[in-house]
Amino acid sequence: MSKTTFIEAQSQDPVEQALARKALRLLNDPSLQRKQRIDLVRQVQCELLQHRQRQQHATLLREQVRALALPEGYRVVNVQVRDGRVQVAASSRSSFTWLDAGPAPAGAPARSTEGDRLPHHTH
Repeated sequence: MSKTTFIEAQSQDPVEQALARKALRLLNDPSLQRKQRIDLVRQVQCELLQHRQRQQHATLLREQVRALALPEGYRVVNVQVRDGRVQVAASSRSSFTWLDAGPAPAGAPARSTEGDRLPHHTH
């Protein structure tokens, strides 16, 4: 049985906690051969890095959206990246529009949707 601990198990992020538990289960699985165990733990490491990268991109998008000057009375209802551009869906009581918020942050996926994970601010 492995006595390895993962700092991610102490994280506030439930995804990181789950990945730490998954890695520990793999390390303690007696049915796995050494090579299988190594390969599977490396996959978990890749999942962790991808998760952190997605979080970083979402943070950059949130900052970009917060800096956008919305028309008076509008609020953000959705954000997406299309063809390398950040597009913000904004609505007011009687109207809906898409606004271009500029180029997507470097390294952001060419297409993604952030939806409700981004701030709903009004101006």
